Amino acid sequence: ILFTIDSGFVAMEIANCNPQESNLLNNTDTLFFNTVVRLKASLTVSNLNLAGALPSELPGWIGGKIILGNSDLTVIGNIINFDTAHFIVTDGTGRLRIVNGNPENIFPVGTSLVSSNFLRLRNNGTADNFRVRVAPFVLSNGNTGDTVRTGNVSRTWFIDEDVSGGSDAVLEMYWFPNHEADGFDRSKSRMGHFTGTWELGNPTAAVLDSANGQFSKRDSGFTSFSPFTVTNESPGLLPLTFLDFYGTKKLGSVHLTWRTMAETGTSHFIVEHATNGMAFRPLSSLAALGNTGTVNIYTYQHQSPVEGINYYRIKQIDQNGAFTYSKIIRISYSEANNAVLLYPNPVGEVLNVMLPAQNIRPLSCRIINSSGQVVQEHQGTAANAIQVINTSKLPSGQYWLVVVSGQQVTHHKFIKL
Repeated sequence: ILFTIDSGFVAMEIANCNPQESNLLNNTDTLFFNTVVRLKASLTVSNLNLAGALPSELPGWIGGKIILGNSDLTVIGNIINFDTAHFIVTDGTGRLRIVNGNPENIFPVGTSLVSSNFLRLRNNGTADNFRVRVAPFVLSNGNTGDTVRTGNVSRTWFIDEDVSGGSDAVLEMYWFPNHEADGFDRSKSRMGHFTGTWELGNPTAAVLDSANGQFSKRDSGFTSFSPFTVTNESPGLLPLTFLDFYGTKKLGSVHLTWRTMAETGTSHFIVEHATNGMAFRPLSSLAALGNTGTVNIYTYQHQSPVEGINYYRIKQIDQNGAFTYSKIIRISYSEANNAVLLYPNPVGEVLNVMLPAQNIRPLSCRIINSSGQVVQEHQGTAANAIQVINTSKLPSGQYWLVVVSGQQVTHHKFIKL
């Protein structure tokens, strides 16, 4: 019987049969079939024909696709009749394991029902068995980190061996054009292997299979296994490391500091701000210092933060457009905690100016009379929380004290007795 749909029922009738075979009532029955099945638990089978059936293990499945979810599928023997319509979907943590002793196997895996990304693995070293799954993303740290959205094939092949050591593998990974992220240059494909950092192979052109429109990249000499992907000459896998990122409250502002190292291929940083922790907007852009061989330190001062909680993050952008984010920090800001306090007011001989304790910038104070004239100036440092200004020579009347600290200027009214 030829089935041209993925699932359904077949009505069956046995004619001229004595005794009746279908059931106790009549000679008709309804048979369920499906070309897609999801594992409910890990499964081991002997050989696997993806265009056939497994009536005992997977009732109703007549060949097609098997979705693993978080269950493993072990095939003892060979897998046959796989193609873009017949493969294993690894949409969770479940892996395809092949046990057959062959030096070379193709792992017919894909990320979804419509996306196949096979892996060819040839082991020229000690015989071993391998487990494979493929995911529809690339993370900056292989298994963790931000999603890298440019400059690579948006696929990660996770490969494990039963016994560590002794392998010498040749890998070939397959993808379709719609799996390529923005900025990916197919003519400069490099295999990326994460071993704590991304190790990159030589850039060569991807190979086209004109029969099905797939591209592939092949590389050799792998003796350990971990996440793999395909990237570019200027990889979208950002090697930059954020050492730390923090903020401190200043007089009328928030001072941000971040430190980085290993800025290979980094273009610039964008400081982003949000009031709800989600809708970030850019504040400023700072050029990268580059890979100096030492720790790089960056600072930015956010003038006039909002009252309440302020959220900040740093967006690091690579030269090819790839990007990643720092952690998000939150700064609770209150004008009340950053206010300049004058006392006594009215004042006699001495005016005390209390400054926010977190302000450490040099400052100047100017006293302006009611006619707008500067009648006295005072230079100090905000490292001293209280500035003392001698007002004994001022005539009685109303004055303004102008406090200048960095780019922050505040005005305060006081009365001289």
